[in-house]
Amino acid sequence: IAVAEAQIRSAQAEASGFRAQRVPNLTATGGFVRQSNGRSGPFLGVSFPLPLWNHSNGAIEAAEVRVAEEEAILALTRRQVRNDASGALEAYRSQVDRAGLLSDEGGPPTTDLLTIAQVAYDAGEMELIELLDAAEAFSDAESAVVRIQSDLWMRSGCVDWR
Repeated sequence: IAVAEAQIRSAQAEASGFRAQRVPNLTATGGFVRQSNGRSGPFLGVSFPLPLWNHSNGAIEAAEVRVAEEEAILALTRRQVRNDASGALEAYRSQVDRAGLLSDEGGPPTTDLLTIAQVAYDAGEMELIELLDAAEAFSDAESAVVRIQSDLWMRSGCVDWR
């Protein structure tokens, strides 16, 4: 955003410079002169050029178009920053919700389910392959919680909430 604002100021300064060039410079001259007929004395002259053909209109219009272009770029940049910040906040909130769903506080009691599967296997109501499937599901759930929790911590560490 700061770069886009600086580009606008640059384009505005360029347009102001072209507008200033439209007004001709007043030039004063003076000195001491000795003429061929023997006369001498001081002289003073003023020159004011009239811009009859070149009014720098094309350059001024081009500079004004550049100012408008830079203002449009600034508006788009601000919108993009707003969208990026909103997206990052939504991703963070989603991660918080996922961490809450998979953690032991807000989610299903994954440890209890594994214990129940072990009791069922000991009682002969479950095959060994089913117990191994339950243990793998428990391990996957725990890994997901750790992965989501670490992602959440990294996201919250990158954001300054002050």
